[in-house]
Amino acid sequence: MKMVDLAAMFLDVFSVFVVLMFLKIDANERLQTNEYTYIHGEKIGHDVIYQTKARSRLECSAACGKDSNCSAANYHHSKCEIFTSVRLADGLGVIAAKWTSIYKQIDLDGKLGYNENTPAESCQAVLSKDPTSKDGQYWLILEGTSTLFYCDMTTDGGGWTLVYSYTFINFNTIDGSEYVSPSATWTSNIGKLTPESTSGPPESETDFKAIDLSLWKIFGDSILFKSNIMNWIKCINVEERIFNKTDGDIACDLVKHDNNGCTDVPGYWKCVSEFPVLKTSENGHVMISFDCADSRYNATHQSCPFSPSVNNEQNPRGNVYIR
Repeated sequence: MKMVDLAAMFLDVFSVFVVLMFLKIDANERLQTNEYTYIHGEKIGHDVIYQTKARSRLECSAACGKDSNCSAANYHHSKCEIFTSVRLADGLGVIAAKWTSIYKQIDLDGKLGYNENTPAESCQAVLSKDPTSKDGQYWLILEGTSTLFYCDMTTDGGGWTLVYSYTFINFNTIDGSEYVSPSATWTSNIGKLTPESTSGPPESETDFKAIDLSLWKIFGDSILFKSNIMNWIKCINVEERIFNKTDGDIACDLVKHDNNGCTDVPGYWKCVSEFPVLKTSENGHVMISFDCADSRYNATHQSCPFSPSVNNEQNPRGNVYIR
């Protein structure tokens, strides 16, 4: 064989080697198939559901594929860590040499609320499109802008949009000095002890802020009151009471009991000058008060008459959802 032919053969082999090397690098950085996305040099920084053994990332993928609850996995040197409720869009990957994160392919464009570019109108719309949706953050439309909201997808059928989270100041006092913080924009009256919040939707139930009251109605006309110091209450057809600020009867149901022995629900909505008060009847006892000023009501949240249902809660809080 001539030297020229040998040289040409060498160049051909070298060229193929170089191309394969580049393909290998690209594949190791990020490889996408019809079923999985592999990202080399990254691992999911999240709580592992369980761990199994695998001889390769393909075997780890197969382990994930056999588990209907698995949505993603980490692979490194025979270790295969399995996760649920993890999406590629969550941005949970952290830099980790020699690890490979594996995500099951999800059609994000086909699921409302899973992507900033496909926001939904409400958490109820997200759940209607994908009944498997879990509690967590989703993209919703707020004043024409794609905005992250927290959704409760389990309570009373799910589909609840979180619009207000708050805590209590001077909790368990009886001298009228207990109030919620921050305050929602119930009225424009001055003299409140706590500032109003319109800083945007709460990102979780412990992110204490609210969106403007006037925007609540775009997510529905039912309201859910959740708190770690009392029963959870749902009230329907509340638009007239909340937004027109009129006193009157209200239809409510108990959706979660905190084992206090009391099953009362509000039946009357009263508009005090600065905030609403929910009572068992027009002349009944106060169950929920959003007191944000020095008043005779206190920031009452009690399932049982005249007695707080929980006295030793160190981090009392409440949440308002709309559906």
